[in-house]
Amino acid sequence: MLIVENGTGLPDAESYVSVAEACAYHLARRNDAWLDPEVPDEFREAALVRATAFIDATYRDRFPGYRVQGRVQALEWPRVSAFTLVPDNGRSAAFLPGQDPLFRSGVDAIPSTEIPREVVAAVCEAALRELTEPGSLSPDLERGGAIKRLAAGSVEIEYAGGAPASTTFQAIGLALASLLLPANPYSGRAVRG
Repeated sequence: MLIVENGTGLPDAESYVSVAEACAYHLARRNDAWLDPEVPDEFREAALVRATAFIDATYRDRFPGYRVQGRVQALEWPRVSAFTLVPDNGRSAAFLPGQDPLFRSGVDAIPSTEIPREVVAAVCEAALRELTEPGSLSPDLERGGAIKRLAAGSVEIEYAGGAPASTTFQAIGLALASLLLPANPYSGRAVRG
């Protein structure tokens, strides 16, 4: 039986989303692969567990705030002192350390008992990918995935020098965008004088 986080910081939670919640999410978006009646719910549960683990592992350093129960809780949410960035609509702007000063936004607090809808949506999107292709979110990468050139007959692939070694999941990143802190708030560019 899938143990879903209820907003208290459970020590044994496995997912932020229940199968029923994920089905409602995918029904609204007509994602038929998730809704296939031939797929057992156990497969959906496993996909939600893998998706939650992926979201936590990939984004934990960029989530605002800190865990309500500290290391006792199994998942990254719920969190204390968490917030989401919202576009500035004439309100006073707030700036975060390392934030681009051209990006002005307001800050809305997230209650410490809430799993943000952004996290729920990201888990649903990730779970769909895991259901249709188990292991696709975290595949093993031969030589780190740093492919410079791949040729098969007349077809050839060569990635740009700064291309990431793994797949970028746009739907997941976009779902979390308003929630995430900058990737490295203390980075900068050195200029030689």
